[in-house]
Amino acid sequence: MCVNYLAVQDARRYESAFGVQMPLGPWAWELYPKSRGTFIRRRPDVIDLEREATGGTWGLLPWFAKTPEIKFNTVNARCETVATTSSYKAPWARGQRCIVPMDAFFEPNWETDKHIRWKFRVRGDERRW
Repeated sequence: MCVNYLAVQDARRYESAFGVQMPLGPWAWELYPKSRGTFIRRRPDVIDLEREATGGTWGLLPWFAKTPEIKFNTVNARCETVATTSSYKAPWARGQRCIVPMDAFFEPNWETDKHIRWKFRVRGDERRW
């Protein structure tokens, strides 16, 4: 249920971790739903499991959407319903998956009845944002 995330900025780290060249583009560092960023997917034009990095919009545009502006959030699919929810079931059945390279992501904590932004990252990664 990630609210937003920090994209990987270091091209060498990106390439060594994922085995693909980081695409060039005016990508944002801190991304929110419907932001443009990079992701890694299986190349659609080859039979092998070869990866490619490409740019895209964060979120799923369901097959039944008439325009890119949809009224509901398609950023988070739940494991309990991904195979049955109308937005996700067809892409899930076709094996449409991607990797979203990120240095950290944020989640809200509501323990105090206030939206407190918690940052999650790999242990030992102390870089400032």
